[in-house]
Amino acid sequence: MHPKDILDTPNLDALWAKEAEDRLAAYRRGEISAPPLAEVLGKYMAKPADTKLHSK
Repeated sequence: MHPKDILDTPNLDALWAKEAEDRLAAYRRGEISAPPLAEVLGKYMAKPADTKLHSK
């Protein structure tokens, strides 16, 4: 199946559910690993905004 065709698949939710189940099973069998939660959250946490004012 071509990747763009997946979006047109009527059972897209079912495909993603199967993918999630397969990944979880592989994780539980030790076939794949996962990063620690703190690492994942740290990557996506908002960074403090630059507080310097830019003068014109």
